Amino acid sequence: MLAATGWPFLWRAFRGPTLQIAEEDWVDAARSYGQSATGIMRLHMLPYLLGYLLIYSSLVLGGVILAVAGLSFLGLGITSPTPEWGRAVDLGREFVATESWHISLIPGVMVTLVVMGFNAVGDALRDAVDPQSDSSVADASETESRGGGV
Repeated sequence: MLAATGWPFLWRAFRGPTLQIAEEDWVDAARSYGQSATGIMRLHMLPYLLGYLLIYSSLVLGGVILAVAGLSFLGLGITSPTPEWGRAVDLGREFVATESWHISLIPGVMVTLVVMGFNAVGDALRDAVDPQSDSSVADASETESRGGGV
């Protein structure tokens, strides 16, 4: 269900950088040398697009984990006996006010940590692939560290 509803967002995230790369001069040069469209895409464009795809997939994975956990919490997700964090939080709800409060807390904290971890990985990948995406913040901090003012 998530794949069926999420593919348009993947298409849009992949299409934008593809169109930007397709307008580069070196793509026109490859075309003028007689390379086929599939050859240009595979040999020249795909290495640049893999970085964007890794960033997008790592950021989307956190949302998918939250969606699956939420659906399982509501009883609409993965069925028993398969262990699932959302169902574990749901089963531990009745113990929150007792001494066994950790039954619901630990899976909820784990979902939070895993989602934050994937988002941090995606952010680090974005900074590594496109270091100028956050250049205004870096330039300001460099100026301040050298004694420059605002």
